[in-house]
Amino acid sequence: MNRTAGKAIAVFLLLMLFFTFASHHLDALRTPRVLCVTPAPGVIGGERYDAVMPAEAVYLDKEPYVYVAEDTLSYFYPVAVRRATVRVLATGDGLTAVDGLYREARVVRYADRALAGGTIPVRVWEEEAP
Repeated sequence: MNRTAGKAIAVFLLLMLFFTFASHHLDALRTPRVLCVTPAPGVIGGERYDAVMPAEAVYLDKEPYVYVAEDTLSYFYPVAVRRATVRVLATGDGLTAVDGLYREARVVRYADRALAGGTIPVRVWEEEAP
């Protein structure tokens, strides 16, 4: 009886371990992947600005906004994006100068899925600013 119970417990624990890893992997596949850039100083139309980024990173609803990637304290979702309102200073040559971001902000340039909601867990890859 003890040997049968021991085998049943071992099988149960192995199955729980398998399903835990499988669900974590499926969750990672559902998490949007985003490409981020850090705004850098640049020139648009002969004027110099402190925060210049690609124009496709800025969205317009009622007011202009960007998605900013930030580190979290979560083990399963170490990075999340949030919507941040910005002020557009200038646009030209595929670039946009904005105001309202902190210096080392990681701004989402591209997402492989639509981003909707307040705080969204994501996986990040980065590139240099223009």
